[in-house]
Amino acid sequence: MRKNTISLLALQLLANPLINYLPLMVGALPLLAAVVAGVGHQQRLCRGLATGLLACDMLLGGYLLLCAYKGDTWHGALTWLHIPGSPSPFRLILTFCVDFPVAVMVSLATTISFITHLYALAYMQAARQRYSVLTGGFVSAMLGFLMAENLIARFIGWEVIGLGSYLLVSFWYQQEIAVKSGTKVWLINQLGSMSLLTGILIIGSELGNFDLAELAALPKDIYCRKGWLVVARYCLLGGVCVKSAQFPWFSWLPSAMAAPTPASALIHTATMVGAGVFLLVGLAPILGIATLTYVAYLGSFTAFMGAYAALTQRNMKEVLAYSTISQLGYAVMVVGVGASGIGLFHFVTHAFCKACLFLCIGAVSRFLHQQGEASGMQYMGGLNKALPGTFCTYLIAACSLIGVPGFAGSLSKEAVLACTLAWANHQAQAGSYLGYLVPVLGFSSALLAVVYMGRQCYLVFMGVPRWSKLVPKVPYRTPWFMQISMFTLACCSLFFWYGPLTGGIKNSWLLQRLVQTPLLASTLPVTDTLQHGVTLASVIIMALGLLFLVIWQVRNPATLLLPRNNLALHGWYLNMLVNATARGMLNLSRLIAQFEHLVVNGLVRGISVGYIVLSKMLGWLDNKLLGGGVLLIASVPRYLGKAHRITQQGNLQHFLLCMFIGIGLLAWGIYWATRNL
Repeated sequence: MRKNTISLLALQLLANPLINYLPLMVGALPLLAAVVAGVGHQQRLCRGLATGLLACDMLLGGYLLLCAYKGDTWHGALTWLHIPGSPSPFRLILTFCVDFPVAVMVSLATTISFITHLYALAYMQAARQRYSVLTGGFVSAMLGFLMAENLIARFIGWEVIGLGSYLLVSFWYQQEIAVKSGTKVWLINQLGSMSLLTGILIIGSELGNFDLAELAALPKDIYCRKGWLVVARYCLLGGVCVKSAQFPWFSWLPSAMAAPTPASALIHTATMVGAGVFLLVGLAPILGIATLTYVAYLGSFTAFMGAYAALTQRNMKEVLAYSTISQLGYAVMVVGVGASGIGLFHFVTHAFCKACLFLCIGAVSRFLHQQGEASGMQYMGGLNKALPGTFCTYLIAACSLIGVPGFAGSLSKEAVLACTLAWANHQAQAGSYLGYLVPVLGFSSALLAVVYMGRQCYLVFMGVPRWSKLVPKVPYRTPWFMQISMFTLACCSLFFWYGPLTGGIKNSWLLQRLVQTPLLASTLPVTDTLQHGVTLASVIIMALGLLFLVIWQVRNPATLLLPRNNLALHGWYLNMLVNATARGMLNLSRLIAQFEHLVVNGLVRGISVGYIVLSKMLGWLDNKLLGGGVLLIASVPRYLGKAHRITQQGNLQHFLLCMFIGIGLLAWGIYWATRNL
C-alpha cells in the first residue's frame, strides 16, 4: 500500500508540470515541426517527424479541450516591457488565458492543420518542404493569437498571421497572379492592422490597460462617455471587418485562392479568417449595443452579398471563397445580436465542412490536371463515376454547409437564424421594425447557399461529362492520404459529434457549454416554438432551392450555368472598386510626385539660385566697397608713415634741403602776413 502511494505521488509530481505547460506545448509543436521540416537534409525522414509532431499537437489539443470542458483554465503572464520611473513605473504585461472557448478554437486549429498537412503530403508534388515550414509557423502564430488575452499580444499574433497568409498566397511566386494576389492580400490586411493598432493605442492611452478581461469588467457607459473611446471601438471593428472579410473589405478573400489548395483550406477555416471572428467575440463586451447593432446589419449584408456572388462563379475555389464570406457573415451577424457563443459554434461546424469541400475540389483539380483537361466548372461533369469517394465526401460536406437536418451545419445555422429572429422580435417590441432585415437576409442567404452548392455539385460531379472521355486517359486513383483527410473531415461534418439528432440545438454539448461561458452567454428568448418554426422554414427553403435547380436543369439539360450576372460574377464590383481605388491612389501619388518635382522642387531650386545670386552680390559689395574703404583708410597712415620715414633716414643733404624749404616757407608766410599791415 505504501509503495503504491509513493508511486501515485511520483506520478502526480511528474504530471502536474506537464499539465501546467500544456498550452505552451500545444503552441510550440507546430513551430517545432516547421523547424524540423526546414533544417533537415533527409526530407522524407523530416516530413515523417513533422507529421508526427503535428499529430501529437492534435492529440494535445483534444486533451486540452477535454480538460477545459471539465472546468480547467490556464493563465500566464509575461513582462514584455518595463520602464522604471517615479512615482509610478510603466510595465507592459502580456497575459495569456486558455478557457473552454479558447480550447475549442485551439483544438479546431490543430485538427485541421494536421489533416491538411496529411493531405498536402500526397497533393503537393513540389516545394513540400517550404510548404511545411510556412504552414507550421502559420499555425503556431494562430495558436499564440488564440491564447493571448492581452490586446498587444493578440496584435503581435495578428501580424504574424498576416505575414504567413501573404507567404502562402504567393507560394507559387513564379506565377505573376500569385505574386499580385499575395500583394493584394497583404496590403488590404495592413489597412485592418493599422485600424486595429490605432484602436489599441487609443484604449491604452485613455484607460491605461490592454487586458481584455479587465476591459470587459469596466462599466459599459465609459466607452460612450469619452469621445476617443468611441473612435477606438470603430477602429477595432475596422480591423475585425478586414480580417474576417466583411463588407466592404471581402474582395481579398477570393484573391487568396492563388494559394495551394491545402493552404486555402487552412486559411478559410482554422486560421486567418478565424482570427477576425475570434477577436470580435472578445471585443463584443466593450463594443456597446449601438456598435453591435451595426455589426449585425453588416454581417447580414455580407452573408447575402457573398452568397449572391457565389451563384455565377466559374472557378470552383472562387465559389467556395464567396461561400466562406457568406458563412463568416453569419458568424458576425449572430455575434452582433448578442449571441457570441453561437457565433463560435457556427464557425466550428463551418470549418470542418468547408475544409472538406476545399480538399475535395483539390482532388478534382489534381485528377483533371493529370488527364490534361481544363479545370473550369463548365468543362466538367460526370466526375462522380471517376471519383466516387471524393463525390461522397463532397456531398456530405455540402449537405452540412447548406444545413440539411442530420448534419452539423443544420444545428449551427438554425441556432443562428433563431437568434436573429428573436433579436428582431425584441427590436420590434422597442419600435424598430428594421431589425427584421437581419433574419430576412439570413434566410435569403440560406436559400442562395442551396442554389450555389447544388449548382457546383451538378456541374462538377453530375450530368453529362463535358470533358473528353468518361474513362480516364491515364489510370488514376486518389492517394490514401488524400482520401483519409477528406473522409475524416466529412465525418466531422455529421451531427453526432455535437449532440443527438432529436434534441436539436438545446442538447448540443458544445453549444450549451459555449453559451454557459459568461462573456458568450445570450439573453435572447429563443422559445421552442420559435426554434421549431425556424427548422420548418429551413426545410422549406432547402426544398425551394432544390426545386429551382430542378426546374432550371429541365429547361437547360446540357448545363446548369445560370444566366450571366455581372454584379455577381464580379463580386459586387468590389474587386474592381479596390483596383480602381488603387489605380486612383497610384495616379494621385504620381500627380503629387510631379507637383513636387515641378512646383515644390522648382520653388526650392529658385530660392536656392536667388540665395546664390544674393550671396555673390553681397560678396562683391563686401569685397569692393567695404573692403576698399577699409584699405583706403589703412593706406593714408601708410603713406604718411612713408613720408615721415624719409625725414628720419639721417641724410645731411635731405636735412639741409628740408631746412631751406622750411625757411623759405616761413619767410613767405611772414611776408604774406605783413603785406597788408
